[in-house]
Amino acid sequence: MKANELRIGNVLKHKSGEFFKITGSDLSLLDTKEDLLAILPIEITEKILLNCGFVLMNQWFDYELALFRIGYITNDEYFQFESNGKVIDIKSLHQLQNIVFFNTEQELDVSKLF
Repeated sequence: MKANELRIGNVLKHKSGEFFKITGSDLSLLDTKEDLLAILPIEITEKILLNCGFVLMNQWFDYELALFRIGYITNDEYFQFESNGKVIDIKSLHQLQNIVFFNTEQELDVSKLF
């Protein structure tokens, strides 16, 4: 994971296993390799999608705030974002948060993850 992938509010996992939200001061401290090794991306799961407001419909996870969906690719075990003909592989929660913000200009509701 690279520091330039992160935004304030992204949810990550400390190497201890605890979930936390990135703050502005966290971003300013992430300038060494050691800092980045202490945090881990959170892998996308069905449970995380449901807790963030997605609804499972016909093997797709639909998100009510925008016209896009998340599909699970069973052969390769990852999720794909689809909107208006664009398809992007997503593997982590912070990627999903960034995609939702870019497409809706609203933050993904992650409050049920804590």
